[in-house]
Amino acid sequence: MVVQGSSGIPEWIRNQKEGSYISIELPKVWYENNDLLGVAICCEAIPESDYAHDSISTELNCIWAFSDGCKSPLKLGQDLQCGSRCKSYHHVDALKHMWVTWYPKVAIMEIYRSNQFTSLQAHFSAPNGKCKVLKCGFQPIYAYDLRIQTRDVSCTDCQRNVENRKLCLKGQPNSINQLSCIPTIVVLDTLCLRDCKNLESLPTSIWDHICTLCFLQYLDVSYCSKLHKFPQNLGRIKSLKSLFARGLNSMCSQLLSLSGLCSLKELYLSESKLMHRGVIICDICCLYSLQILDLGYCKIDEGGIPSEIWRLSSLVELHLNANRFRSMPTGINQLSKLRFLYLSHCLGLQQIVELPSSLRILDVHGCSLLETSSPLLSSSLFKCFESLIQNNGRQLHFFGVGVFISGSSGIPKWIRPQKKGSEVVEKLPQDLYIDSDLLGFVLYSIYDSVLDNEYEAEWKRHGTYFNCDLSLVGHELTLVANPRIRFLCNCPNVMWIFYYPKVAIQKRFCSNKWKQLKTSFSGCSNGKAMKVKECGIHLIYASHAHEHYHPASAGESMIPTIEWECQQDELKSLTPLLCLGCPGFISSFPETLEDVGNLIELHLDGTAIEELPASIQHLKGLQFLNLDYCNNLVTLPESICNLKSLTTLSCFGCSNLREFPEILEKMENLIELDLDGSAIEAL
Repeated sequence: MVVQGSSGIPEWIRNQKEGSYISIELPKVWYENNDLLGVAICCEAIPESDYAHDSISTELNCIWAFSDGCKSPLKLGQDLQCGSRCKSYHHVDALKHMWVTWYPKVAIMEIYRSNQFTSLQAHFSAPNGKCKVLKCGFQPIYAYDLRIQTRDVSCTDCQRNVENRKLCLKGQPNSINQLSCIPTIVVLDTLCLRDCKNLESLPTSIWDHICTLCFLQYLDVSYCSKLHKFPQNLGRIKSLKSLFARGLNSMCSQLLSLSGLCSLKELYLSESKLMHRGVIICDICCLYSLQILDLGYCKIDEGGIPSEIWRLSSLVELHLNANRFRSMPTGINQLSKLRFLYLSHCLGLQQIVELPSSLRILDVHGCSLLETSSPLLSSSLFKCFESLIQNNGRQLHFFGVGVFISGSSGIPKWIRPQKKGSEVVEKLPQDLYIDSDLLGFVLYSIYDSVLDNEYEAEWKRHGTYFNCDLSLVGHELTLVANPRIRFLCNCPNVMWIFYYPKVAIQKRFCSNKWKQLKTSFSGCSNGKAMKVKECGIHLIYASHAHEHYHPASAGESMIPTIEWECQQDELKSLTPLLCLGCPGFISSFPETLEDVGNLIELHLDGTAIEELPASIQHLKGLQFLNLDYCNNLVTLPESICNLKSLTTLSCFGCSNLREFPEILEKMENLIELDLDGSAIEAL
């Protein structure tokens, strides 16, 4: 059939692709399936511009072939051809024409009638070169399609693998009648009964047939509010991979038996009242192939997570958000493949034990009682970061380790630099890539509200996403990374903390010519841009690991402190002294420094120090003095010129430093003096 003035390939042909080539996967045992009648083949074409206003004859060929997935495609015995004569049209859309043909399975040559073939391919062409193929499509045709019409084709959960057998009755009030009339010859791999409010039970006849054939891979009975009887033989479906049972009532829990589902990879039970007295049903702990488990909003109480759940050795993603427990039970670190842990809005959660080092995403926003600055949590996150580094960048699809917490307390004061808005620049150390002590960066950003303007990028239109552009600055600005992450909530005022390893930066950017790291944050929620309230960067050094890099806290207890009262022999052996990031704790420096004459490095960056004592001249061996972002620092002592061993003096970002002392003595070893970002106008 040829349709001129086409408005496009119809929606019922679900396998569509731009261009002249298309391939689809064939259902299992496709030839033995008597319900499969054949395929619909379709393409949309338009005359080439040179012939657009002529009365021309168009001819289209379709060469199609079977493939077994490993050998070269085998050409079918005969090609399909179609021809038409088009008169001149001046409207472009009227020039388009669509060719549709229904090819019966019985017409396939006998040598190709085998289930060993797993895919079907087609290539369209115009031998006379007078028209161009814009789009083509393939659709298997089943006898069952002619008897039962599924009015709702918008169920996004049912759009995967559309070439296989599916039945979507989402939201249909008479779903029970339609289920009862399914012929027993049908081979279903997907059954979607989502939002069927009148569905009380599944027909025994069709359910027994599904269990016997063992083709069903996807089952969705979410929000079937009247469903009170779940099949007892659910465990017989060895092929089932995804089970959605969200929003079910407590009556189903008496009949829900999950044991035997050896292939189940995804289990979604959120908002379901399937917990017995706040305790998870034990059958879940036997699903050793399970990769995703969603138990959010299930009213799980303290002690309601059985220790056996840590036997799920294949688990990658765990949702426990909005439950009632106060602490995570010990043993979660046994989940060696766990990548995503969602605990948001667990209002009673106070403590998280040691996390598995494989973790890459932790969401604890809305957990008002959780002490996010606890050393145990901070240490666990740092171990996750170290694990990512040890993989040498082999898991680049994770980019780093991300944490979501509430942003009401703001970015910790000890994080330097931090800025209002969406951009921040940090000075990079010398020998960036040679310095093995530098592990990477911690990036902080707080997302406030959704703006009215459209988000410029088109990479996501639905859901909430946070994005970060990392650029290295030398003589030029070069974008080196663009990590983005999905946020599974719509809450405002959320802080995204991202641990980004240095090894994740591509090798072609490995150079010590870079002087600064520029970070730009953005976000979108359902296509709308989000406001970035503030952001910050913190460098991570292996030698500073004892600081734990606490995520955030409302109080000051998270700020690392220095014990000033030391034994004399301890002071004499001190070589590096790290006081970085201690505002409010360090506003002055001790006068007596003779006992630390062996000090080589002194890091005071980000402190609230106002001045350095004249006695600093006694640090004869000092080589590196870092005063970056000491915003209260007003002046430097003249005695600083007596530091003969000093090679680097950095006052980057000291916004109140207006004068530099007169240098009365030669500082022959001084190589780098950085006053960028200070208030000094002239030397």
